[in-house]
Amino acid sequence: MVIFSLRARVAAGVVSFAAALAIAPAVPAASAVSAEPVEISLPGTGVTLFENSADRLHVTSYNLSRNRTYLRDRSRDSFARKANYSEYTVSPGGGRAAGVSTSYTSAGFDTLVLLERGTGKSMMINTVRKPLTASYAFWSRDGSKIALTAERKSGGKWRTVGYAVVDVAARVSRYIPVPDVDPAGTFRWAADSTHLIVEHKDGVRFHRAGDGRVVRHIAKVGPPAGGEEALSPSGRLLTTWCPIRYAEKVCVIDRATGQIKNRVPTKAESLWGWWDESHVIAVVPKDGGYQAVVGDLRGRTVRVLAEISSSAYRTDKVYLSFTRK
Repeated sequence: MVIFSLRARVAAGVVSFAAALAIAPAVPAASAVSAEPVEISLPGTGVTLFENSADRLHVTSYNLSRNRTYLRDRSRDSFARKANYSEYTVSPGGGRAAGVSTSYTSAGFDTLVLLERGTGKSMMINTVRKPLTASYAFWSRDGSKIALTAERKSGGKWRTVGYAVVDVAARVSRYIPVPDVDPAGTFRWAADSTHLIVEHKDGVRFHRAGDGRVVRHIAKVGPPAGGEEALSPSGRLLTTWCPIRYAEKVCVIDRATGQIKNRVPTKAESLWGWWDESHVIAVVPKDGGYQAVVGDLRGRTVRVLAEISSSAYRTDKVYLSFTRK
């Protein structure tokens, strides 16, 4: 029905900050260096995690090309493949998980499963009706809602046409069409549960989640960059792909003013979100393979989070989903 391309996650960002950003002191996060890390080999791909029990975030799921997704088992602290799902993602705090099905129901609906990780109980929620699909599931930071990007196939390509929002408590979904959305756009939360962001022309557009109304457009700053979190934990900073007029790849935007705070030259290949207000999770080349690292905003690596083989990153297109504890 839909092949999960990881577009929103793997292709969403680049970071290896090489210049100082005048926003916060670049001091190592205490949890990042507090204990000897435990090595965890991820099944199905060439990735080894290095985790500390005191870490603010940890990997709770990961997705690979060809509709392969793995979810962490809380009781056994291991990862298992979830058949018939193109992606899985875990809520803040870890209590629930959401999975996107690889097929329509008999009634012609795309679906999202809500899983209670403590009990194993699950519930299926219809999101959009065929021929639309709804994928790239992102939890709001309070865990109350899930946003999905709705797409329709046209001319052999999947094109964004709007979004769906799932109310977790009510167990219902609402589809919101957005007529002039970027056909390659991906909807993500704007650091709250009431607004969404999406790329729009040469910048970032903010929508009211309940009805799709456009409330702001930050122009000429480039599209959002980053996995599930393009905005920093405080919501003050936004990472984007710099506009083509700049030589640098990554820009950091002051959300309040909408101005580019810093242009960042970088050789790193992906950004998988923010570790804290002054550190990011970056994928960087290393000895023929790659590493996921905690990096400060001056380009210094605080620690290595994962060793990633070239085939895991290039062929399997692995994406590690980090969840705040």
